[in-house]
Amino acid sequence: MLLVLITTTTLLMFLAFGSLVLPIKAAIMSVLTLGATMGVLTAMFVGGLFADWLNFTPQPLSAPVLGLVIAIIYGLCTDYEVFLVSRMIEARAQGMSTAESIRIGAATTGRLITAAALILVVVAGAFVFSELVMLKYLAFGLLTALILDATVIRMFLVPALMKWLGDECWWAPEWMKNLQQRIGLREVRLTDEPHKTITHNQDLGIAESHHGRNTLPHRTTDRQGHTPRGRHSRSNQMSTNYATAHQQLDDAPTTPLAVRM
Repeated sequence: MLLVLITTTTLLMFLAFGSLVLPIKAAIMSVLTLGATMGVLTAMFVGGLFADWLNFTPQPLSAPVLGLVIAIIYGLCTDYEVFLVSRMIEARAQGMSTAESIRIGAATTGRLITAAALILVVVAGAFVFSELVMLKYLAFGLLTALILDATVIRMFLVPALMKWLGDECWWAPEWMKNLQQRIGLREVRLTDEPHKTITHNQDLGIAESHHGRNTLPHRTTDRQGHTPRGRHSRSNQMSTNYATAHQQLDDAPTTPLAVRM
């Protein structure tokens, strides 16, 4: 199961990041979190650490619950990795150096990752004092993984490792880069200002300005947006006006028009 998780998430992160090094690094960091979490769970529920205080009998870890804990923890680790590295990649795409990208990514996503982890810590903490040992497994597994991953792993180890790797973080074979360019997972980039489009009415206004006369007579409308002559007359009048304006546009010279937005 763990092999399937690692393979699938590595492939998806490659399609998102366009780097072969970053997904492998993410898998290693997630395995570190899993290993530390399994050590804490073994010490508690097999070795009997805090057994008297939490009122449970030490016993071997249940395989179904263990599989559930591994799947949830690995998913959360991958989620936080995407938060962190995506911001670094955005900074890198804007022309910043690797060191600057790492610094910006860690600074701008630190609060987001911490807040997301705290929400789940509160949820998992509610199961700590449950009478069901299965829920205790899940609660302490999540608590350990969240605290460790959101602090030591994401805020210290990941930036330090990327800084050590330098520009090699973004490396991938050329054929893999070409593949990622074709089928990769990308976000839609939005500009700071919305695109200004010329509507049909604005187009008619250009024609009026160019020919020096008004082709659309003023129409008085009622509260429902209808002319006093009714919907049918309004539709016929608009069709006539549109046809007139388009005829003027067709007859106009082809010199460029400067449109002031």
